[in-house]
Amino acid sequence: MNKLNVTMIVTGFPSVENMSHGIFNKKAADQLSNLVNLTVIHLRIWKPGRKFFSKGNSESYKHYIISAPYIPFKENKFLSFPIILYNRLASGKLKQVLEETQVFHSVGASFSGALGALWSEKYNIPHVLQIIGTDVNTELPLLIDQPYFKRIKTHTQGVGCNSRALMVQYEKLMGKVENIEVIYRGIDLSQYHLQENVSTENLRFLYLGGLPDYRETQYGINLKGGVTLMDAWSKIDDKLKSSNCELVFAGPDSDTKLAADWKDRLSSR
Repeated sequence: MNKLNVTMIVTGFPSVENMSHGIFNKKAADQLSNLVNLTVIHLRIWKPGRKFFSKGNSESYKHYIISAPYIPFKENKFLSFPIILYNRLASGKLKQVLEETQVFHSVGASFSGALGALWSEKYNIPHVLQIIGTDVNTELPLLIDQPYFKRIKTHTQGVGCNSRALMVQYEKLMGKVENIEVIYRGIDLSQYHLQENVSTENLRFLYLGGLPDYRETQYGINLKGGVTLMDAWSKIDDKLKSSNCELVFAGPDSDTKLAADWKDRLSSR
């Protein structure tokens, strides 16, 4: 049976500099490549020493990396420029890949989504968009009225959201969407087992967002809300301790000095 040719467009993917960045995209690509002929196009910010176009290392799928200069979000009138550059680089270097694609799958409704919609229009191929959170909550509201981002409305044939809240927020921005589904991320319980002798007396909160340094956004290390959570927890620390509450604070860069100093100040740690 012939497999579908799917091109996955992402802005986050593990690299030599940061092996944890976008790890969920790599895990998704690893699984998806078992079912389809997969090509991953990783959109990165260019910096001195980084190539505009390069190939990644993967035995299961094709992996290409395209870089464009960083444009601050406050300069929103120029934010279409990276899309133009990404498109030109891919159209020149990956013309055959794009022409043979049968479904474009973009992860994130900002730059990945805009590029997926552009290629959907250009090649007359379906575009499926995955909503992840930051895109519709912080980025898309600033971008949606710009020409290259307006295409997301007209050239997206399917939308998957990681939660119902994201679906509601996306439809506030885009209007009613016909083909939209909530698809929760999950855990393969056959690979992970519950810890034995876990206390049932304490109320445990789990935070997995970490403190990743997203310098390209206005929120920086607080993009996932980690700093906000730290501040809030500190304010009611004594009350939480007396209520037998625990916080598991984990995720990318959750072991930084900032996090360690904060934990040392807590009485409920």
